[in-house]
Amino acid sequence: MIEPATPSASRREADPSGVGAGAGASTPVEVLVAGPDQPPAPASWFDGIVRPLATQEFLDTRYRDKHPVLFRSEGPRFASLCTWDALNGLLSSTAWQGRMHLVRDGKPIPEHYYTTPYFGHGWRARRGGSNERQIDDGRLAAFLRKGATVVMPGLQEIHPPVRPLADAFDETLGGYTGINLYASWAATRGFATHWDDHDVFVLQVAGTKRWHLYGETRRFPLPRDAEPNVKPPRETVWSEVIRAGDVFYIPRGWWHDARTEPGDGADGAGSLHLSCSVLPATGLDLMEWLSGRLARRETFRRDLPHPTDGTGDAHYAALRELVIEELQGDLGRRFRDHLRSTWSERPRTSLGPTLDPWKSPDWERYGIRLRGARHATMERSSDGDLVLEANGYRWTFDGRCMALMAPLLRGETVRVGAFREAAAEGAVPEGVSASFADELARMLVMRGIAQAVPPAAASGPER
Repeated sequence: MIEPATPSASRREADPSGVGAGAGASTPVEVLVAGPDQPPAPASWFDGIVRPLATQEFLDTRYRDKHPVLFRSEGPRFASLCTWDALNGLLSSTAWQGRMHLVRDGKPIPEHYYTTPYFGHGWRARRGGSNERQIDDGRLAAFLRKGATVVMPGLQEIHPPVRPLADAFDETLGGYTGINLYASWAATRGFATHWDDHDVFVLQVAGTKRWHLYGETRRFPLPRDAEPNVKPPRETVWSEVIRAGDVFYIPRGWWHDARTEPGDGADGAGSLHLSCSVLPATGLDLMEWLSGRLARRETFRRDLPHPTDGTGDAHYAALRELVIEELQGDLGRRFRDHLRSTWSERPRTSLGPTLDPWKSPDWERYGIRLRGARHATMERSSDGDLVLEANGYRWTFDGRCMALMAPLLRGETVRVGAFREAAAEGAVPEGVSASFADELARMLVMRGIAQAVPPAAASGPER
C-alpha cells in the first residue's frame, strides 16, 4: 500500500508560462511531479491518477474543489486506455453512431457532411435501403485538416478498457462519471471557451494539447445554475502544454479551452485525450433525498393548513419535528448508502435458449446474480422484513430470505440448485423449504432484481 506522499516524494514545478501572472505572482494552477522516491506502483487506479499524492491526501487537503492541479508524468502512461487503432476500430464499426460527432470552434458539423449511406447512392438506397450511415474517411480527414475535433462521449459504454477507470472515479469521488474522447490535429479549438458544472480530469493519452484558463465563474456552479455559460473572460490567467501521461484537474466553474498548436512542438501531430467528468452530489441532492423520505410520512403528504383555519402553528411544528427526526443519526452514512444503492449498473444481457429461464429443464444449473450488488444495501425493518436497495430500486422481502441472499449481496453468482440445497440441508431458518428457495430465485429474476446467467455463461465466484 502506498503511504500518503511526503514533501520529499513530490515537488512543485514552477509555472513555466508566466501567462497572466506578473513577476513573483502566484499561478492559479499547482503543478505536481512525482519525486525519485515515489513508489513504482500506485495502490489503486485513483492513486495512479493523482500521483505524487495519495487518494486521501487529494480528497482531504487543499486540492479537491479548491483550484486546478496539473499532475506531471514521466511518460505516456495512459497509452493502453485508447490507442489510435482502437479509435479507428470504433469509427469503422457502428459503435460511433448516435455518439460521435465533429466540432470546430464550438460549432457542430452536420453528420451528413462526413458520412455516406451504407449502400451508397445505388439502387438499394433508392428503393428504401438502410438509413444507417458510415464514416467517409476522405471527408472526415478533410474536416480534421481544417481544424475539426472528433468527440466521442460516453466512451466507457462502448470501449471496455476505460470502464475500470470510470468505476474508480465513481467509487472514490462518489459522483457520476462519464468519459469523453477528443482527437484533434489542427490549431483550432474544439469547443469555445466555457466552464463545466462538473469536475474534469483530463488524461492526455497521446500527443500534446495547450490549455488556457480564464478564471472562475461563481464557486461551485450547478447544472441548473441561474448564471448562464456566456460572455467568457478575455484575459488568460494560465496557459500550458499538457503532454502524454499528464493529468489536468479542473474544478467545476473554471473557464477554459484547449487546442493543438504546432508552435508548441506538436508539428501537426495528433492529440488524443480523455476527459473524465465527475458530477458530484451536493447539499441540494441531500435535500431531495430527505424529501423522498419525508414523503412516506402522512403529515408531509397532507395539505398545508389555510392561514385562516387557526391550525397553522401546530402543523408547521409537527413538520419541523419530523425533519429534525430524519436528520438524527449518521446522516452522511445514510445518504452515501442511498447514493450507492441507487446506482444503476450498466446493462448486461444474458439471453439463452429459454426466455423464461425458470421454465428451462436446466433451471437448476442457472446462476443468479444480483443486479447492482456492488453498491447494494440490505437492512431489517422494524417489523423484521428485509429492505433491499440496489440498482435504483427498493424491495421488501420476508426476513427469512437473509441467509439465501447474503452471498448475492457479496457479488457472488449462486446456482439455483445451491438455493435448494441450502434449504434442504437446514442452512437457512426454519420454514424455508426447497420450494421457498426456488420461488425466491424465480421471483428475483422475474422482477429484474437479479440476472439469470445461462449455465454455459455463468462466471465469477459460484456456490
